[in-house]
Amino acid sequence: MRSIMRYIPLQILLLLTLLLSCKPEEERKVIQPNELREVGKLELVEYRSEEIFVISSDQKSLESIRSLEEAADYLSSLFEIGDRIGIYSFDFYTIAYINLYDLQDSDLQYDQENKSIQLTLPPIEVEPIGRGGTLKLLHERVNGNKKSITSEERQNMQRQAVVLAKQNIRPGTPKYQELVTKAQSKAQAYFSSILRARGYEEIEIRFTQSYEKAN
Repeated sequence: MRSIMRYIPLQILLLLTLLLSCKPEEERKVIQPNELREVGKLELVEYRSEEIFVISSDQKSLESIRSLEEAADYLSSLFEIGDRIGIYSFDFYTIAYINLYDLQDSDLQYDQENKSIQLTLPPIEVEPIGRGGTLKLLHERVNGNKKSITSEERQNMQRQAVVLAKQNIRPGTPKYQELVTKAQSKAQAYFSSILRARGYEEIEIRFTQSYEKAN
């Protein structure tokens, strides 16, 4: 499996609006919850995984044969002349984000005298992009008396690939924790920059407990 992780450009215009507000200097130091809620869904990290799948004539094992019909098909394939193989790659995309719509007024705690602020952000959420991923043909060869690879076989393989990809990003898996950690680090860097631009010197950024752990 190959994977690529990259940072998504954030809603730059909205964040720049927070930084480059035209209000007087003293007013700009107080950041309001509504300003952050306007950003909405803040995508932080995109992750692409790639799996390689093979369909071949010798793919079926005796353990997977569950009927006389399947046994007959398997034995028949052993005596057929020729090759039957399909090699495919499956790309699956996932994002890690925070939903700033969920930010509460109480999540911002100020101390204007000491120029300090505590920001509690909503939990990092991890979810797939789209439904079925992307299946690409790398190599396909059917000759001799072998049966052609059917669209149903490819669809079944793609469904299995989606299930596997989703299992790899479930809460509690190493990949899920990696995505959450990278997204938290990215969020802390962005919001620390915004708050420093507003004049705060002591900044503490926290995250609320994830929904998966809370439920």
